[in-house]
Amino acid sequence: MFIKNYYNIVNPKELFIKDRLSLLRQLIKASVVNMPFQNLTSFGAFLPCERPTPQFKEMLASGIRGEGGLCGHLNNFLNLHLQTLGFDIDHLAGCFRRTGVPNSHQLIKVRIPGYALKYPVANPMESRENKTFIVDVGCGIPLHEPICVENLPYTGRAGGLEFRYERVDENTLQRVNINGDAIMGKMPSSYISPQDYTIDLTPRKYADFHGPGHAIYSNPRSVFLHQGIYCFRYLDITEDDFEMVCVRGKELIFITKETRTAQSFSSYAELKPSLLKYFPMISTNDVELTVKHFSIPFEEALKMSSKKP
Repeated sequence: MFIKNYYNIVNPKELFIKDRLSLLRQLIKASVVNMPFQNLTSFGAFLPCERPTPQFKEMLASGIRGEGGLCGHLNNFLNLHLQTLGFDIDHLAGCFRRTGVPNSHQLIKVRIPGYALKYPVANPMESRENKTFIVDVGCGIPLHEPICVENLPYTGRAGGLEFRYERVDENTLQRVNINGDAIMGKMPSSYISPQDYTIDLTPRKYADFHGPGHAIYSNPRSVFLHQGIYCFRYLDITEDDFEMVCVRGKELIFITKETRTAQSFSSYAELKPSLLKYFPMISTNDVELTVKHFSIPFEEALKMSSKKP
């Protein structure tokens, strides 16, 4: 019912049988449009403090509420739908190149048997090969389509800049942004984007991510997510282009395949109407708390008692 009513995919079971890859693409698109990557409900709504790592049920609950979240929330929620529909999937771990922390990112690997694929073949008697796809709806710049491992390298564009998915070795892939990224803009060639990561193709369990998750949630100094707003979603996706909106700190950024426009605000209070307009799925209460908390200088906020009402 969630897929039909919230994602507006009316015949998922029928599509799973007839055109599995098309269904996968529709699920990814629905996810990145409706479920934002956002740190308001996980971090902004709290003053900075040592906090427990969310349990699996908490991760899924954020998806049911439609509010989105971080990579664990978004990819685990999509993972659950894929499993329910019958997709053959594995949970994968990523490592952000900037930090070098293993299992600091979560992704999905989807295998689709050749008979369930619709791509044309030269000979009608020729059997279609099985294909493996990488799916990531939970990165700071989420993908809006699956990446076929057998067809790597994959090259995409966002904000007028190029990014690639490529193979490192038999069991490792990587994402590399070239000369900057769509959120930060153009950078020197030596720049390592926060969205650059490696992917280990070894299947993982949710418990494998507890250590990195604990390190992030328990240490307010660990990542930017404790100190400023970071949220992102697609507004529209067409066959040839897309439009995304991102809030990073006090900056509102609009991104298409070839353009990037940014507007800076003097305060989070000034930015708040844009948050409410472009991220209506996040509760007004969490937006209000986030604006209040991130308006306090970080070192002062660390000394205050944290409790989310």
